[in-house]
Amino acid sequence: MIPADLRRALGLAEGDVLLARVEGGDRLVLENRRAAVRRLRGSWRKVAGSRDLVGELLEERGAEAELEDAELAGDEGDITKAREKLSRIGERQLAARPRHKPVR
Repeated sequence: MIPADLRRALGLAEGDVLLARVEGGDRLVLENRRAAVRRLRGSWRKVAGSRDLVGELLEERGAEAELEDAELAGDEGDITKAREKLSRIGERQLAARPRHKPVR
């Protein structure tokens, strides 16, 4: 049971679902779904930075479809071009990944 004053301060209503997680190894955190979604979106925004992850995914899927079409048609020239395009996309995505310092 969460005291009424805390529920009001957090904007919790009867029937709201709380998510529980351990933070820092010794702290229990309860948060409602809205707060969890905001927190997760913020963390993904940091990962993506200025990259257009949806655009990258669509570009990659389009190139994969081109390769599949070329393979079905049996056109070796188009197969080679599609593979090269996929390779360039993969290299560009790898180069754009954030670099993390090793944890010690």
